[in-house]
Amino acid sequence: MEYFLSSDKYFLRAGMTLVIGLALFFLMSVHAQAATYYWAGSGGTVSELGRWEYANNWASIPKGPGGAGIPGASDTVVLFSSGATVRVRSAVSIAGLVINNVWTGSLLQGTGTLSIGVGGVKMGSGKLIGGNAAVTILGNFTQTGGYVTGLQNTTTLSGSLSVTKGGTVVPQFSSTGTLTLNGNIDQNFTIGANVTKVFQNLTLNNAGGTTNDDVHVNVNGGLALSGALTITLGNLDLETNANRLNVEGNVTLANAAQATMVTDSNWAVAGGISVGDAATLTVSGGTLTLNGAADQAFDVDGQSLYNLTINNAGGTTSDDITVAGGMLRCSGALVITLGNLDTASNSLDMNIDGNVTLADAAQATLAIGNATLAGNLTVNRLSSFSQSAGTLTLDGGSQTMSGSFLVYKLTKSVTSAYTLTIYPTEGIFITADLLLKGTDGNVLSLRSGVSGTAFKIIASNGPRSTSYLDVKDSNNAHVTPLTCTTGCTDSGGNTNWTFTVATTATTAATTGTSSGGGGGRRSASNASKVASSPSAPKTSAPVISAPVGGPSSVQSRVAARKAARQATLDRASARRAARMQKRGLR
Repeated sequence: MEYFLSSDKYFLRAGMTLVIGLALFFLMSVHAQAATYYWAGSGGTVSELGRWEYANNWASIPKGPGGAGIPGASDTVVLFSSGATVRVRSAVSIAGLVINNVWTGSLLQGTGTLSIGVGGVKMGSGKLIGGNAAVTILGNFTQTGGYVTGLQNTTTLSGSLSVTKGGTVVPQFSSTGTLTLNGNIDQNFTIGANVTKVFQNLTLNNAGGTTNDDVHVNVNGGLALSGALTITLGNLDLETNANRLNVEGNVTLANAAQATMVTDSNWAVAGGISVGDAATLTVSGGTLTLNGAADQAFDVDGQSLYNLTINNAGGTTSDDITVAGGMLRCSGALVITLGNLDTASNSLDMNIDGNVTLADAAQATLAIGNATLAGNLTVNRLSSFSQSAGTLTLDGGSQTMSGSFLVYKLTKSVTSAYTLTIYPTEGIFITADLLLKGTDGNVLSLRSGVSGTAFKIIASNGPRSTSYLDVKDSNNAHVTPLTCTTGCTDSGGNTNWTFTVATTATTAATTGTSSGGGGGRRSASNASKVASSPSAPKTSAPVISAPVGGPSSVQSRVAARKAARQATLDRASARRAARMQKRGLR
């Protein structure tokens, strides 16, 4: 008999019974805590009809009877084949939401917050109409049909967003509040073709860190925001899928090392741009267009852009783009069609590796301080280019200048044979220093853009340094002649230039002053190569040597700027390489 078992065996059997009982209880509890609820919509009274908060509206099986209870934080809700409107009037918290692809009704949020767990949202039909309360989703949001509208507050998504067309009806996703992506791993932001989409504000706050905080954007037709873009943490990746970006509000990258953005495509901003000191902006292609209708703040912390276009329609005194926070750098071109780009007010340098073009419009203006240009400079008739201080350094190879220029200091110094072509338009007005020089055997040629028609240069009485030049069709309109004393060639057509030829063993020292027309070709460098005892040059105009610290100082500053820029690009390239390696592209 069991009653006569020893005490040890009795307690062993009792313990086993208790363990089995607890296990069954635990399994039943887990099942009870993680149920699936189906909308039945069978509220018993008029006030209960369509209300999320009434137990009679929920079933435990598809198309089952109501009365199953109210879904809780660990439950999944399925809206299935009903044409009713489900109204949420209080705070709701569930594990997941499934809106079946045969659902024909609407889920109306109202004023209550909606919190959805890691099960996320799967939507194939119907309508999800947000309210003025927050929506939080810890999982993914996947939509293949139906309409999402009215998200007026903050919608926070920790997973990925995917809206694609899965049927015959064009899906719609509309967020007129702020969409915040706050995952702690990489997130995808995917909007397919044939989708109606509206986004206002977008905030990235991804805490994944290092290379696990990417938000990969793949939006058909490009990502357009009617509000602001804010990156507090995470990397906005527009590069992987070559996505365009259009922001009507401000773009802000917080002062955090993990606040980054990478792009190689076109992007446009109508508001201001602010990049924190610790943030990283990596632009390897495309054009940034500043297209506001009022003054725009511009601070990219001295980080390099590719192409930059200014097209601000504010007009008169409301179209200023004033550069702050660091120098303006473009590895491509700068184009100003409308608006005033100002680097001078904050005494910031500008470095453009491509061409600079100002359109033929009175509202296209450029005001600079120190500037280094490697491409061509074109200032059309109605536009305005001015420099009240600093040095304009032309550091490319052969370059052209076209238009009217007011320049404080102009410098071009080459160590290989190049040509500076200046078109015969209004002219170049230099109010301070002028430095034009080549080297022995590698002269800098000055040429008119229209052969036989002289270009005009007006160099003030400031320091002038000219050597190893080959000059043709140049009109120095200043009262004081321009004097080239070393290694210079008069190729004809020059006015008010003085070319001094050194004494040779067979030629007496001569001074050639061009006064328009011919003048022939006279080379001081060729004569000096056969000199046996050169004497002091004679000239009818004063010879003004280069200022102390002039060319070498300019070259040092240019080299320093280039080294600093390269260091920044190297850091950005290393970060980009790590991301590409992670994505399997390398």
